[in-house]
Amino acid sequence: MLHDVNPTDLAPQPPVLSRKRAPNGTAALLTALSLLILLPFVKGAHRVLITEVMSANQRTVVDEDRQASDWIELLNAGSQPVQLAGWKLTADPKQAKTWTFPELAVKPGEHILVFASGKNRAVAGKELHTDFKLDADGEYLALLGPDGKTVVQEFKPRLPAMRSDVSYGIPLSMETSRILDADSPKQIRVPWAEMGEAWRQPTIPMEGWFSAKGGIGFDSGTNFARFLGTDSAAMMKGRSPGLLVRAPFLVKPAEVDRMVLRMFYDDGFVAWINGREVARRNAPAQLVWNSPAPGPRESATAVTWKESFESAEPDFVLANGDASARARVAVAAPDTNRFLRLVNGRVPEQINSVSFPQALPAAPKSLKVEFDYRVKGGSGSPTDLYLVLIPVKDFDVRGPGADVQVFRGGADLELRKGLAVRLSTQPSRKQVEATIHWDGAQMGRFTSDESSLIWRFYHRAFLTVDFTEEGAVVALNVKTDSRGGTGKEAVVLQRTLIQGAQPYPARLQIAARTTSSLTTVDLDEMQASWVPAAGSLAEDFDLTPFVSDLKPGTNLLSIFALNRSSDDGDFLVLPELYGYAARLQTSSPRFFAPASPLSANQEGGLEAPYPA
Repeated sequence: MLHDVNPTDLAPQPPVLSRKRAPNGTAALLTALSLLILLPFVKGAHRVLITEVMSANQRTVVDEDRQASDWIELLNAGSQPVQLAGWKLTADPKQAKTWTFPELAVKPGEHILVFASGKNRAVAGKELHTDFKLDADGEYLALLGPDGKTVVQEFKPRLPAMRSDVSYGIPLSMETSRILDADSPKQIRVPWAEMGEAWRQPTIPMEGWFSAKGGIGFDSGTNFARFLGTDSAAMMKGRSPGLLVRAPFLVKPAEVDRMVLRMFYDDGFVAWINGREVARRNAPAQLVWNSPAPGPRESATAVTWKESFESAEPDFVLANGDASARARVAVAAPDTNRFLRLVNGRVPEQINSVSFPQALPAAPKSLKVEFDYRVKGGSGSPTDLYLVLIPVKDFDVRGPGADVQVFRGGADLELRKGLAVRLSTQPSRKQVEATIHWDGAQMGRFTSDESSLIWRFYHRAFLTVDFTEEGAVVALNVKTDSRGGTGKEAVVLQRTLIQGAQPYPARLQIAARTTSSLTTVDLDEMQASWVPAAGSLAEDFDLTPFVSDLKPGTNLLSIFALNRSSDDGDFLVLPELYGYAARLQTSSPRFFAPASPLSANQEGGLEAPYPA
């Protein structure tokens, strides 16, 4: 993760490690098994909680019968897996009538969804339905332990009354701490022989080490001036390409769920916490006392991802404009491959979207997105496909993205933030139209009369965006009939400058709008490449797998920092360490609109009384 940031800037995004399990057959607003934000863990505890309830579901989630049943969301907030066999849910204040869970192992941080439909379905591996329904005016609800008697959690005397598609639940707060900041004291020395491993431990004596503060290094110009607090030129230039750094820090491990190392460096390094290697970049596999970095730091490595819709646990989120016409992953006959049926042709003016998580946690220098798409049916009715770079500061790093209703206006896009390209197939006119939008304003309109663009076969689209000092340069090309081999290369949108459009951290959302109940829109074989801005010095490393190596009291981050050679004129090493603790606010429930089934409830929402 590369960033153009300064020390003491805002903390990096916490690592995303939550899990969710969608009931088989569920067609939800958040249909895919996508990942969302950080989830809390209660260390050493087997803790299952009801975290969200909806008793007036109209369109947020539909079950396998295509009915908008009410639902109850549960979360394993403990640090150990929990087997729910024998656990019970009840809406009976006397707890005489209960519904029992089948065998169901729930991992730490995993959500499950149970429909309160009255259908009474409790089969392992299938969609779960209680034998009772919920009253939108409010009623008692409780979760009972496996003995059928212990009240694990209850809402009494009753849940509050709820409006349509508004949920009630427990919000998640996230606490961020800078465990090791830029100005934390450090010890440094140049290695003159093999040092062994003892220097990586927090308990060794400090003879022969020098005190340091801030960033450590030197610069032939002024590029590193704002980072440097300790000049190491006299120690290193003409003498050694390497520098050893010890940065002790205090921490309470019980208060850290996630951890991120932010490194400002040039040219390479290897890092350890309490003697265990946790990160490395641009360093030789076999590290010796006089090892240089293998080469200059590469600061603009592209981040790529692919989505073929084949995985049982895809990493995307679907949003539906109408619950009766949901997007879904479909299978091509005769079961040859899977694809996304974004619009299924059930209702007129259908609008659905698919959103992908943030791939590059920084503003991109450029990006390229390519995918197969197919528009079928609908006679001469137009169909709009929107490719949107939604800002993560407004729409988070994961989740459903912009409300699908902003795409209802065709070329009059109501999305007021970010860059968007609309590709409109218009069979009655025998042409395709493209429009570019920036922060809600239409910046250009282009048409193509290439007849093969309206063929009802798969075409492959190529969208490129390059950010320059003047603005964003956008282009859209299409290879028609990409699977049949009879199509052509069509330029739908020539390279066009959007004056003043500056790069911003974003992720991809694709929406489709149809105007005929006979039209279907399919997507397949997606891939994207995001290139960060060159010259970034900071890179973030997720150290969550190493939280268990932390000890109460003093810990040690040790670094072997590497320059290309002892004569190179530029060198920098500056570490920062961030901790994240997620907490369920069980005493401060909220109403949430929109609801967030199968994902953590964000802070905020409307205040609601907690049942006594």
